[in-house]
Amino acid sequence: MTIYMYFYGGTQALLAASKSGNKYYVYYRYSDLTNIIDMLRNEKPIFLHYVPEGANNTRISTTSEPVGEGEAP
Repeated sequence: MTIYMYFYGGTQALLAASKSGNKYYVYYRYSDLTNIIDMLRNEKPIFLHYVPEGANNTRISTTSEPVGEGEAP
């Protein structure tokens, strides 16, 4: 698996994450760059949570549990 991360400034809407074969493309604000670099350098393991439905909830994380899993309604 290969993850391509793109960082954008400004206030325009970010593109939805996408997947092509074994490649994932995710988009973040430039203001998130420092925190993401810190996480990639200092945290292990890192997980990708890919949400193809366009909910714009695809993200990298230090936990394998997707958001909302195991939560009571």
